[in-house]
Parts: sequence; structure tokens; C-alpha cells
Amino acid sequence: MKEKEISDEKSQLIWKLLVDSECIRPECNNEHLKYGKVSPLEWIDQESLRSLLQTSGYPTTLLKKLVYLLQDGVTKRTSITIDLFGKTFQEWLQCTDCYTQTECDIHLELGAKLWNILSSNNYIYHSEKNLCALFNQRFLSVIQQNGLTSLLPDIVHVLNCHADNQIGNSSCDVRSYDTDPNGNHKLFYVGMDRLQFNYQTNSNQVNSIQSQGHTHRFEYDTLGNVTKAEHKQIEKIVYDEISNRAVKFVLKNGTQVHLAYDSMNERV
Repeated sequence: MKEKEISDEKSQLIWKLLVDSECIRPECNNEHLKYGKVSPLEWIDQESLRSLLQTSGYPTTLLKKLVYLLQDGVTKRTSITIDLFGKTFQEWLQCTDCYTQTECDIHLELGAKLWNILSSNNYIYHSEKNLCALFNQRFLSVIQQNGLTSLLPDIVHVLNCHADNQIGNSSCDVRSYDTDPNGNHKLFYVGMDRLQFNYQTNSNQVNSIQSQGHTHRFEYDTLGNVTKAEHKQIEKIVYDEISNRAVKFVLKNGTQVHLAYDSMNERV
């Protein structure tokens, strides 16, 4: 967990509860190894929040942004102030600078009004003792009944991290559990295979892939085209100087594959 160290026994309990409440769909659940996919936002009562927005006259297009903002307050154990919420709400509405001061003031006022509505309906995090209405009752009941209220922010934080990084929802999909400062995915899991991607400095170009103890390197030309991809057994890729389309692949075993294109630049 993020904030507090917990025992293995309690960790096992939390895993079981999250699986039982369908926040996690297990792919492996044996005694020594447990992993699975997070069901995105399964712990959030989105319909109640959507209904509150509708009855209060606010667009439901704000729902996703609201969910992430309110969750952020919970995971950081920080109460979102009316001033911060108002400014954030204003940013959501103003995609350009083409607003008069009067319109900006109206947006701030609407944001403050929405904050008051959310606060009075217990959507603004204040303390661990005051469970946020953002979460669905099934999830909250499980947390309360098992004495895990103080760990709620940490549990939500872990769920969010995995939900943000996993790619796809089925057991066959690729999953990513880490990103670099440029947003590039570094660690991938496909089933039980673990792939580590290493990138060129300040770039999204893959420098090498590490898998099962092997390192597979990439090379690029001055235009950024891949000219060598060891993980695919490709020793060299040649591109047409005019169209910049790949015209020849040289494989590690010596095989050469030639490509041709018609007048519409489609491969034939």
C-alpha cells in the first residue's frame, strides 16, 4: 500500500475482498501467486453522481473529470477547497482565452455552487471517518465491515494506479505497470511473459526490449524509421528514398523479402 505498511495477512484479506466485490478480476489466484485485472471504476457509484449532476443542471460530460478529481482528494487525504474546485471547474469550461471577465466570474460562481452541492451530499473528502459518497455502497460496506476504513485512500490509490496503467480488460490483453517521465510504457506483461522496454533519451523510440533474459535492440535511420528489429529477427529494413515506404527486409537467417507498390502507393 502507498501510505501504510500492512501485514501479509491483511494484504491477503484485502485481495479477497476486492475480488469478491468485483473490483479485481483474478487471472491467477493460487496460494503463492495472485494477479488479475482491475475492473475500471467498479468501486465508484457513477450513476448517483450522474443523477446529481443532471438534477442540479450541470452537464454529465463533467462526470469523468469529477470522478478523477474527487478520487484524487481521497487518495491524497486532502480536502478539495471551494477555491481550488472553482478554479479547476473554470478550467474545464474554458478551452480558449475568448472569455470576458464576466463570463469567467460566472464560471467560478457555477464551480462554487457545484462544490457546495457536492459537499452537502458528502462527495468532498474531509477525513477517513467520513466515508465519501463517491464510492458505491457495496465497496464501502466491505471496507467498513472488515475494519479497513483507515486504509481506504491507499486501497483506492492502488486500484487507480493499476486501472490507469493496464491496457485492455481481458486476460489476453497486454498490461503495463510502469511508465517513464515521457509517458512511455516501460514494463509489459503478456500472460506470464514480462517485457521491459528501454527508450532513447528524451524520445519515444524504443532502444531495446528485454525478455526472458535476452536483449533485443532496435536501430533507426535519420528519419526515425526502424532499420533493425532484433525481436522480430529483422536484421535490416530498407526504405524507398522518395516514398519512405519499406521496400526490403533482410532477416537474420539471410532471407530477403522485397516489397513493391502500385501508383496509389498501395502494396502489391
